[in-house]
Amino acid sequence: AGETTADGWRADMSTEDGLEKLVGFLKATKRQAELAVDSLNAHIDELSRENARLQSELDARDATIEELRGSSSKKGRFKERDEWRTLVGSISADRDRLQVRVRQLEVVVATQASRLREMERAEAAAGTPADPCPSRPQPQQQQPQPL
Repeated sequence: AGETTADGWRADMSTEDGLEKLVGFLKATKRQAELAVDSLNAHIDELSRENARLQSELDARDATIEELRGSSSKKGRFKERDEWRTLVGSISADRDRLQVRVRQLEVVVATQASRLREMERAEAAAGTPADPCPSRPQPQQQQPQPL
């Protein structure tokens, strides 16, 4: 048996053994990417529901504003209008912020999905697994020590 490196590779490992390890690593990485995409999709759904809730709340408050406009004095209506505008502005800002965040998460999900497809295509085209983390330092192969 040869020496084993810190990352589990052996100096005398056959090509087939190496490919099996690489395929195992690729499958684990693919699963992690799928889990990340699922998590981001769940988060997008959550933000979309929150956005719909805020929009519904905004619509209800707009209806209340219209109702109050017809029943208050002119001075009171001006004051109340300003208060409602502030509130509506705050809700609109929250909605806008959530919409921006949803778009950001959609980009992340699309990027992750694209990256996963690229990895699968590269693996299929080359007949070997593609490195899912090209920015990660590659394990160094140890040179056999002369006796």
